Amino acid sequence: MTGILHGRWTTRRCLDHLTLVVFAVLAAATSATSQEPPPIRIVYFVPTDRQSLPEYAERLDRVMTEVQRFYREGMAACEYGTLTFQLERDEKGKLRIHVVQGKHPMETYGRNSSGAVRDEVKPALTAKGINIDNETTLIFQVLLKRDGDKAIEIGPYCGGGDHRHGTAWVYDDERMDAKLLDSKDAGGYYGHPCSIGEFNSHYVGGVAHELGHAFGLPHDGCVAH
Repeated sequence: MTGILHGRWTTRRCLDHLTLVVFAVLAAATSATSQEPPPIRIVYFVPTDRQSLPEYAERLDRVMTEVQRFYREGMAACEYGTLTFQLERDEKGKLRIHVVQGKHPMETYGRNSSGAVRDEVKPALTAKGINIDNETTLIFQVLLKRDGDKAIEIGPYCGGGDHRHGTAWVYDDERMDAKLLDSKDAGGYYGHPCSIGEFNSHYVGGVAHELGHAFGLPHDGCVAH
């Protein structure tokens, strides 16, 4: 896997910074084969002292459908057609989420624990016949806690890879929901108001951002090594 990149974009800034060159990477990856690209794998990682958050499956389905739409419209805006990544869904059309129980309490997983989290996820998916070394994997982690309206980030929040395989690490929270993107409620990592709902602007936008790194996309004006 290529270098892991860290960062945070709002959804609006994401659209500004995923430029023509960035979308060209996805276009090249899709057109390189006549077959549909494989779906990304969605993982839900829960440390020993936390539980899966309420209605996480429905919320994350909305989040990923929104991010999928965002990529599709960005590709179309850059004249590559309505291309986007695929999502793994079950026979009822619901987002397939692979739940992985962590081996340690939340505070064990620090900001530099991306490798540790992935090392726990990998054998769990291997048991299902999935080799994440050959997949693009997005890991939602119950590694975010609250201090009033402020979000306290405990675990890793990053991504890295290329157009063939990669991994992104993001958070889940009860407030994270694509249907709340228009909310003007304050709250989030920076702990101050903004013009649109700060929490989902950061964290739904952050999913699009870190997934881009898992696809091998760099920050604007820099190259991943």
